[in-house]
Amino acid sequence: MTKDRQKKIDLDLGYAVAKDNIPINILRRPSFRQWIHSAVPGYKLPGIERMRYKILPDIVHTTRDKLMKIIKEFTSFTVILDIWSSKSMIGYIGFNCHAVTKTFERYTLFLGVKRMIGRHTAENILAEYEQLLRDWEIDRSLVGIVNLCIPPPNPM
Repeated sequence: MTKDRQKKIDLDLGYAVAKDNIPINILRRPSFRQWIHSAVPGYKLPGIERMRYKILPDIVHTTRDKLMKIIKEFTSFTVILDIWSSKSMIGYIGFNCHAVTKTFERYTLFLGVKRMIGRHTAENILAEYEQLLRDWEIDRSLVGIVNLCIPPPNPM
């Protein structure tokens, strides 16, 4: 198998892991390894470390670069913040974006989810929101609406 073919299959496998939420420990499973060996003779599966520290980060970098180019074309944004706590009371904040380009193409982008340290105060939420704008190089003046989704507390 050529190096280019090996790289292409590694990348396709990485996209499958990322998009379909496949656990990377599948790379260790004997039945999966046998199936790949039978289906693609000569292909050497990447190890978990290579998948975690090389293939997936490369995909994230490439995808981020593509999104940054698209974001530069946006003329207006709506940012949606979703805040929740896990059953073990670990807080998270997620960011989605709806936007329109100069040619009126509509986009919906998932910009990320982060662990939220501290209480869900307005000050902490604003700090996370402003960091997101900096991370994605989004001009704050283009954001028309910020929609905050906080579920009500669960009654006991």
